Formats: sequence, C-alpha cells, structure tokens
Amino acid sequence: MKYYISKLSSLLALTLVIVSCSKQEWKKTVSTEVQLQISENKVTYGNSELTIDSLSIQINSLIVDGQRTQAEDIHLTQPSQSHLLTSSAAVSIGSFDIPQGTYESLQLSMSLDVNQNSTVKIRGTYTSPSNSDRFVLIDLDLSQTIVANILSDNEQFVLIQEGVDQLITVNLSPEIIFQNVSNGMWNAAIPSFVDGLAAFEISNNTNTNIYYEILNKFSESISISID
Repeated sequence: MKYYISKLSSLLALTLVIVSCSKQEWKKTVSTEVQLQISENKVTYGNSELTIDSLSIQINSLIVDGQRTQAEDIHLTQPSQSHLLTSSAAVSIGSFDIPQGTYESLQLSMSLDVNQNSTVKIRGTYTSPSNSDRFVLIDLDLSQTIVANILSDNEQFVLIQEGVDQLITVNLSPEIIFQNVSNGMWNAAIPSFVDGLAAFEISNNTNTNIYYEILNKFSESISISID
C-alpha cells in the first residue's frame, strides 16, 4: 500500500512540475517591432497624378490583443507619438514583447486623437492633364481607434515562437485613401497660395468635398501583416 501511495505521490509531483514548466514556457516573450510604411507614393487619374511627398500621423497609443490556444489571452499597450513617413522608407512606431504561442486571432489597435494639431498631414503635388503643378496640403482631424487584424502568410493563425523575432508592418495605401476622389474633384478644387505658390489646401473648412472622401477612407486603407 505504501508503495502505491509513494508512486501516486511521485506521479502527482511530476504532473505539477510539468504544468509549472508549461506555464513558464508560455510566459516567454518574443521581441516584436511595429513599423509603418506607405505602399506607394503616386495615385494616377488618367492623364493626371497625385504624388505624395510625406505623411505625418499622430498615434497616441498602440494596443496588441490576442487569443492563444495554449494559454491566457494577451492585452499589451504602449504610448506612441508623431511619425513622419516618406515614400522611400518604413519607420518604427513601437515594439512589444509578445508571449509565444499560437494565436487564433491577433489585432493591433492604433488610437488617434486630435489635440492641438491635425492627426494626419499629407503633403504632395497634384499634376493636372495640362502638366501644371499645385502643391497639396491635407490636414485630417481624425479622432478614432483603428483596429485591424494582424495576418500571417497562412491567414489562419499567427505563430509567435521563442528565438524568432517578429516584425509587424502597418501598411497605408494611398490608392485606397484617394479612391473616391475623382479627377474632376481635383480640377474643381478651390486653389490658394501658400508662401506665394499655388496650392490646394484640403481641410475641414476648405475643399470639404475632397476632405470627407479622404477622411472616410483612411481607416480602410490600413492593412497589417507579420513576418
């Protein structure tokens, strides 16, 4: 009898050790950088085009939420700041230490809020069919939290594995941002002069038809991947 009790005690102790080790295993984290980039810098309208020189965005905070199959769900948050994008390079907007595991869902949220300045500023040049240029200055007052699923290559789950650093890429598509802005809307836009140069200013009180078409498409233009 003592023999069986001893064996049972040993088995129970081993089980507790395995469970403890398993819990510790899923607490291990993977360094994961978040970067932001523009997919392209030109939007074509037949014989005219919009060239984007820069885009600045004020992100108040980044949040990662995920559902793991092996352990508890995660909720990670960190503050962010203003970031300036050009057409040539991605910029880092934050990093997370994400617990390893298989994620049935993984989401990134970006909190945008208007303070003293516009949330998003886009600067570029519109070239008309007659080959004349006008500077474009777009200021968007965007107050919302943009939530997007983080997709891996298989699109069914996201695997975060110890020893394999990950990169989350937030992609902004100007093609989608300006999808509902027609060539006719640009040609009918009211021009102004900025520092003595002809320009189209787009804001919540100037050329508002273009402004709201851009505003309504901005969150849709964002896609997120991980590799």
